[in-house]
Amino acid sequence: MKAISMSESLKWYTLIGYNLGRALIRFAAVILSLVPVSILWGEFYAIPGELLSVMIVYGIGWALSRGGSETADPSTAEVLASAAAIWLAVGLLSALPFRFIAETIALNPEFLATPLLNPTLRAFRSLDTAVFEAFSGITGTGLTVTRDSSALPATLQWWRSLLQWLGGIGVIVLILVFIRQSNGGVLDQYYQQRSPLGRTGIDLSDGEETT
Repeated sequence: MKAISMSESLKWYTLIGYNLGRALIRFAAVILSLVPVSILWGEFYAIPGELLSVMIVYGIGWALSRGGSETADPSTAEVLASAAAIWLAVGLLSALPFRFIAETIALNPEFLATPLLNPTLRAFRSLDTAVFEAFSGITGTGLTVTRDSSALPATLQWWRSLLQWLGGIGVIVLILVFIRQSNGGVLDQYYQQRSPLGRTGIDLSDGEETT
């Protein structure tokens, strides 16, 4: 087995970090979309937690993208590793709105007119519970730890629904993005190794089919 040099290993991590950083910057915008929902439903107490979540996710994404680097021809392993890292990071960071909104309600700042901290909301003060709920949505399993989902604020109900939607459509978009990034190389390598048809003959760089 060929040993991986230090420079090759560093290239791996910088590429994965760059791809993860770009994805998290875009995911920060997804979290920011919660603010109009909170305003529409008059749940202004949720906005500080949402903005804090946005700043954390964007900050991590910015740091990773600045510290990483892009490659013109990523390998299949690099593409799949990037996808796995993004999936894991998005699942973990999706828990932030659950946790921060529950903590804001627990603090009960008078000027934000927070509701009562019911048992459903209290559960999200536990980090593992918030992470479970986030991964449940992003993986599309539909499981929940809430006793009564109707007792959640409209903002968190929207967030749960949005995560489930992202879990369903997000994997397709993610795959297409990285296939496009590799100019069809990922598909070509897959079919060359797995399919009796051999090479696909698809070049996504210019949209023309080769022979």
